[in-house]
Amino acid sequence: MDTGQRSSIGERLRRVRKCVEQDEVFLANYSDGLSDLNLEEHIQQFHERGKMASFLSVRVPQTFHIAHTDTEGLVHKLEYVGDSPIRINGGFFVLRREIFDYMN
Repeated sequence: MDTGQRSSIGERLRRVRKCVEQDEVFLANYSDGLSDLNLEEHIQQFHERGKMASFLSVRVPQTFHIAHTDTEGLVHKLEYVGDSPIRINGGFFVLRREIFDYMN
């Protein structure tokens, strides 16, 4: 079991299980970033959709380029990552307590 900064999201959730498992739904954050996410609206949509878990995805904030290559490694296109459809985990979660039943 890893501790600290190298712990996975699942391991960090397991460590706080006793603090949140009495709640039907709880929030978690795995980010040191700020967001203008409307939490009230996000939680409402979560309830309306009836899902087990939700997380905020965001556009990639970096400024690198993606190299599109073929099977031989030849580059056919360079794409600025900001123009790509790639999204990453923003680190803001809404979870049902049953999420722990699915974690190894």
